[in-house]
Amino acid sequence: MVSAPHERTFAPRTFRPVQPLNTFTGHRSAVYALTPAAEPGTFFSAGSDGSVVRWNYSTPNDGIGIAQLPRPVFSMLRMNEHILTGSDDGAIHVVDVEAQREVRNLRLHAKGVFALLPLNANTLLATAGGEGSIGLWHWPAMELARQIPLSSAKVRGLALSNDGQWLAASCNDGYVRVLDTIDFNELITLNAHVDGAYGLAFHPNKQ
Repeated sequence: MVSAPHERTFAPRTFRPVQPLNTFTGHRSAVYALTPAAEPGTFFSAGSDGSVVRWNYSTPNDGIGIAQLPRPVFSMLRMNEHILTGSDDGAIHVVDVEAQREVRNLRLHAKGVFALLPLNANTLLATAGGEGSIGLWHWPAMELARQIPLSSAKVRGLALSNDGQWLAASCNDGYVRVLDTIDFNELITLNAHVDGAYGLAFHPNKQ
């Protein structure tokens, strides 16, 4: 099902300046990805310098390097004791947090990996590729289940509905495509934006 293109207008809003609670410094260049750590008050960051760093809210100047990867990191996800990263060259790196080293290096996508998302009670991992496809991987084996071509443009974002039944992908052609999470058939195709659609999220009632 394809929706017709339509124009949207948005009323301008004025926002008050926000004072940050903390500023974490240490990366040498742009930071592209954040993911929570297992311990309360901690998180990981990664970016174009290829560094994966663990931070604590109470000590913003004392980041701990977990891994140094060879290419810029576009996306990141923590899965139990591992950090998974998607790089600008299409590589997926699996890093053991405690050992602070890379344990797997996987290749599927021909271009950057822009999103990583767990599915089906964390038994599958979806990856969004810059060549326009979604990769589905068995977790924790990280064996490829299938590759789903979606678009001739980059797949930039992934979102899962609250009930886990729908997977949505935002693409650089401006379309949002919604798939079921059983057979991964395309159910809905939305002409959402004039330019690229970079991110998305589900409303609690699946809208």
